[in-house]
Amino acid sequence: MAIVVNHRNRWGLVWFGVLLILLAATAEGRAFQASHDLVVSIEPEAARISGTDHIRLKGGPEGILAIGLSPRVHISSLQINGTDQAVITTTNGPAVDLSKIPAGDPIELVVHYTGQFRDKAPVRPDNTDNPGYGVSGTISPRGTLLLGGAGWYPAIDAAVESVRLEVRAPEGMRAVSAGRLIGFSTQGGQTISRWQIDPPTERLSLSVGRYITTTSHEGRVPVSTYFLSDDASLAATCI
Repeated sequence: MAIVVNHRNRWGLVWFGVLLILLAATAEGRAFQASHDLVVSIEPEAARISGTDHIRLKGGPEGILAIGLSPRVHISSLQINGTDQAVITTTNGPAVDLSKIPAGDPIELVVHYTGQFRDKAPVRPDNTDNPGYGVSGTISPRGTLLLGGAGWYPAIDAAVESVRLEVRAPEGMRAVSAGRLIGFSTQGGQTISRWQIDPPTERLSLSVGRYITTTSHEGRVPVSTYFLSDDASLAATCI
C-alpha cells in the first residue's frame, strides 16, 4: 500500500473551490461553517475507533441537523453548548435538534462515540485499481482504512467544514489523511498524528499503518510517501 502526499499550497484553486462551495450553499439557503477539533484513538486488536469531536457551528444552522455517522458507530454522549442532548434517529442516520437555539447564537456540539469496523480486506488483492480493494472500513493489526463514506467521524455535509485531526494509535503506526501535515510524535506508547484540513472537498478518509516515510522536495514543496515495509523500495519511483 502506498500513499503520496504533495503539500503544495495551491491557493488559487483552493479559494476558487471554497467560493464555489459558498455560492452553492447560499443558493440553497444553508450556508454555514463547521469547524471540527477531532481526536480519535485506534485500537487495532479490537477493530475499534473511539472519538471526541468538538464542532463549532457558525452562520445559522437551524432545525434537525444530520451528523453523518455510520450505523456501526455508537454515540455515547452528545452535548449542545454544554448541555446533554438526546440523539435523534432519522432516515439519514443520527441527528441533533437545534430548533431551541436562538437564531444567530454560536453553537458548539461535543460528540463522544465508539465504533467497530471489520470489513474483510484481501491479503493479496487481485485488482489494485480500487485503492480501497472493495473495503469501506476496516481496523486491524495489519492496518486501518476508513474511507470517507464509512461514516467514521461526524461529518456535516450541509456545511463548509474545516477539520483539525489528531489520531492516536499504537506506537509506530502513523495516520495519513488529506490535508496539511502538522506532525508526528510519540507519547505513552502511542504515535500521535496531527493533520489540518481546510476545507475537505469531500468526506475524509483515514489510513493508519506502520509506514516508512520518505520526504523529498519539489522546489520548496515537500512531497512525502508512506509505504509499508514490503514496498518501501518503491519510494524512489514516486518522488
